Amino acid sequence: MLKQSPRTQWQLFWRRFFRHRLAVGSLIVLGLLCLACFGAKWVAPYSTNHLDISLVGTAKGPSWKHWFGTDDLGHDQLSVLLNAGQISLRIGLAVAFFSTLVGVLIGAAAGYFGNIIDRFLSATTDLFLVVPQLALLAVALSYFGRSPTTIIFVLAALGWTYIARVVRGRCSR
Repeated sequence: MLKQSPRTQWQLFWRRFFRHRLAVGSLIVLGLLCLACFGAKWVAPYSTNHLDISLVGTAKGPSWKHWFGTDDLGHDQLSVLLNAGQISLRIGLAVAFFSTLVGVLIGAAAGYFGNIIDRFLSATTDLFLVVPQLALLAVALSYFGRSPTTIIFVLAALGWTYIARVVRGRCSR
């Protein structure tokens, strides 16, 4: 009889994940939404330029030409929705990436070096945990402007704390 090698954590994760039908279905729906948002030019090829308005246009219900209908200015609602989804996905992915990067670096440094560096980085993490995120985001948006870059940096600057705590706990000697 052949002896099987033990399964890795990733193998266990994927095995358990694919047995959960709702999780697999949700992953498929999320993938289709991402494809639709990033392929908005082909799925809904109408302009979302807010300078492109029709003053005689009225809100129309769904049709074969405009699947979600149009608004009072003649904009195709599906095109607007998919382009907004694309911006939201870009912001969300960028925030997740930068938060994870900063959290892993700070948590690993705190756990590896210990002593004074650990106390300083843990205190800094605790300080960021008590900052009201929504209020800081509102202040930053009013001061720096309402760009996606501002939103990404503010949310990433506030979102690394939980990741840093977990990594610090796993890396401490």
